[in-house]
Amino acid sequence: MIRMPVRSPGSVTNKKNTLLESLKVITMECCPTVPSIVVRNLKWRSTGGRVRRVSVLGRPNVTGLILLTLFVMSSFFVLDLTFPWNSTNGNGLPMLSPGCDLFTGSWVYDETYPLYTNCSFAEPGFRCAENGRSDLRYRNWRWQPRDCNMPRFNALDMLTRLRNKRIAFIGDSMGRTQWESLICLLLAGVSDKTQVKETNGRTITKTAPHLAVWFPGFNVTVEYYRSPWLVQMSRPPRHTPRRVVSTLKLDTLELISRKWQAAEVLIFNTGHWWTTTKTYRSGCYFQIGSSIRLGMKMEEAYRIAVATWAAWVNEQLNPDVTHVFFRSFEPSHWLRKACLNSSLPLTNQTHIYPLEQHMQAGVLDNVWETLHVRATLLNITTLSSFRPDGHIFNYSRRGSPLDCAHWCLPGVPDIWNEQLYALFLLRASGRANSQEIKRLF
Repeated sequence: MIRMPVRSPGSVTNKKNTLLESLKVITMECCPTVPSIVVRNLKWRSTGGRVRRVSVLGRPNVTGLILLTLFVMSSFFVLDLTFPWNSTNGNGLPMLSPGCDLFTGSWVYDETYPLYTNCSFAEPGFRCAENGRSDLRYRNWRWQPRDCNMPRFNALDMLTRLRNKRIAFIGDSMGRTQWESLICLLLAGVSDKTQVKETNGRTITKTAPHLAVWFPGFNVTVEYYRSPWLVQMSRPPRHTPRRVVSTLKLDTLELISRKWQAAEVLIFNTGHWWTTTKTYRSGCYFQIGSSIRLGMKMEEAYRIAVATWAAWVNEQLNPDVTHVFFRSFEPSHWLRKACLNSSLPLTNQTHIYPLEQHMQAGVLDNVWETLHVRATLLNITTLSSFRPDGHIFNYSRRGSPLDCAHWCLPGVPDIWNEQLYALFLLRASGRANSQEIKRLF
């Protein structure tokens, strides 16, 4: 607590001396960045009994006061960025309290959103507004945790935290959407946006195996690796049934993992491709060692694949260097075409969980216990399930079919990245103990 000097009645000079002492106390207690010698030597300069100016180090000039003011302002700015839980958001809830579950809450309409509008790094098929969608309210919702407030995404702060680092998204097209969203959010912290480019001049498409965008002012590279299953897809061994066109080696992580292994931040996701349509009906079967498992259940295959990922994390990553995140299953809304003509978030989402999402919940609970490297779950499943209005619908490229799986940009994926930013703040403070794996439902 800051103790203010007691002001006693007296002359104008005494009152001003009291004010000066108060300034010194506030400065030294709130703003430790201000050199103590500067504070101790603050003095009133007077001529003929009238206060003329403030003197720093005994010299009558205004420069010292200006510098002091800048020190004070910068100190409060730094404190606000470093300790966001010290403030509230006008609703009486603390900002990022250590015990708060960021993923339990509700959607709140907020006209200060979206956090960006036009972004060249969002692929054309995700730009719903440009593709004719006139109801833009889907962009004006923010996530409000039940027991705390979540900080607004600060692009400059995030870029500063990522300076000289690589952050890589590894997964399916939903991971690519989150990758594009993060780039669009980070652009707000860059003065010359023309300098931010894809490192190899590639066009952002759904088939690109690797994409990387470099922010030269911070030497930050944001990468995407296409790996829908995380494990290695391969040709089948010899003498296998003709219906086996390809296999997924459940005990072998993608060979391209050596390329993303050195990144300081890794964000994984896998889920949407673990379906009979993407596997058995396409001639893709599961393989362990040299053995083809023709009758393996999907949940068992998924469990083995995620266990392979966890073993790779344990064996190949340095926990002192790498931050590992796993993003949970992002729900689609195909059931009864729930996304069709939706314009508002749902208030009850219990009826829309497909089997695959329940499958992932049980698998992650079990596999997470085997991790020795600290990893954080980015649990976006429940909050996204309320948002059928955020899907692309028919507002993709001309002639594209109804899409109740992918998301418009700007939109829901931006909130996933706001939560990622909040987790960065919690981990930097050592307060992320409550953000580890927990049941998804």
